Amino acid sequence: MLSLKTNNMKINFAKEESQYLGIKIGRLEQKELNIVDLQREILEQEYDVIKIRVPATDANMMQQLEKMSLPFSISDTVFHYKAAFQKMGFVPYINEDIVFEIYRKEQFNLLQSIAMQTFSENYAAFFKNPILDKMVSREKKLTLFGRWAASFYTENDNGKITWLAKHKGEYIGFMAIQYTNNKSWEPVIAGVLPKYRKAGYFIDLIRSVRNYCVTHQIEWTYAKSQAQNINAYRAYVGENMSMYKMSLSVNINSLLSFSCEEIVSETITILGEKNAFLNAANDYVFQNYGGKYLIE
Repeated sequence: MLSLKTNNMKINFAKEESQYLGIKIGRLEQKELNIVDLQREILEQEYDVIKIRVPATDANMMQQLEKMSLPFSISDTVFHYKAAFQKMGFVPYINEDIVFEIYRKEQFNLLQSIAMQTFSENYAAFFKNPILDKMVSREKKLTLFGRWAASFYTENDNGKITWLAKHKGEYIGFMAIQYTNNKSWEPVIAGVLPKYRKAGYFIDLIRSVRNYCVTHQIEWTYAKSQAQNINAYRAYVGENMSMYKMSLSVNINSLLSFSCEEIVSETITILGEKNAFLNAANDYVFQNYGGKYLIE
């Protein structure tokens, strides 16, 4: 991702996601928001959607977002977990002969298929955005999961890795991880194919990270899950990960370079002082809608 700084904030331009979906998307995770800087960045960079993760306990954050006069929606609540696995030692797998393979680029179609099937029943939880529902098809949403997981490809030690889980000759799931040297690991996206669920495979995925952290002396492991995914919550907490905070995922739908509605234009004739009329009209638009000057 490309970073766009605004004082203490850093908006990440989601290049691949934007190119694939055909809309300009930015991402931001922030403890505190500078609404003036955020709005300026959205307008200057002409973002269509900004996906923000903010603390769930900060009620003032929502009030600040309201002041932007840009439509936004809350997509989900996220639980955050952490554990010092390296101090806990190895743990056996529930499925003893399970195998973990590092994903290779030539396995793209395989990984994409696994990811699409894994999230086929739950993809909407990641796209709870009434605007995106109008712009992006269900198939594109599902395909995006595979492309996302495939982007976690270990090359030149870029801090990303994906491994595929295999049991009795069948691929049953995957886990995409980002890491910072020997300091921390974090599963970012993971799942098990529907037909293999309730057999302990997701727990084995967590244990694979634990055992790797023990072997390589990685200090901390972090993870996230949606609040409504009670099975993921039980799995992480059951594997001795502590929930330490909650956050909200917010979509700001500015739609500055794309419209999901037909754009209609009309030519009008202005009588009298043209500049005075335009200035007054543009001031009204800016004050009431928070946008750039829309009338020229």
